[in-house]
Amino acid sequence: MTALLLPAGNTAARERPITSCTKAPLLAVFQQERPDHILADDADDKPQALARLPRFDRNIWLRSGSELVCVVVALDSSGMPQELAVSYPAGYALSAEQEQQILSVQWSPARVDGQPRPALLNMDFRIR
Repeated sequence: MTALLLPAGNTAARERPITSCTKAPLLAVFQQERPDHILADDADDKPQALARLPRFDRNIWLRSGSELVCVVVALDSSGMPQELAVSYPAGYALSAEQEQQILSVQWSPARVDGQPRPALLNMDFRIR
């Protein structure tokens, strides 16, 4: 499984912090690269996690330089994660273990008009 990483410094997180992953600057790039995927939030039936979501320690935020880390997960039409990418802060990468934890969570399929659709799931991990 491949994580898409776009080169950039994580100084963007410190200079122009965002408060919501729906405003993640790189989200539009991921949408353009996957035109057959809908945003999960736009589905009639939104994907639901079928297992417990991972919890990460403070190290994820200390390394990112941000209190918010946004991850986009591409789900196939059955709800299986195919790949993920960090959409904020730019240039930040999850560890292989963190990626695997996220990719191991099965989801119910996104549905539009009763039909399952591949979807982009926008996840946020915040300092708590």
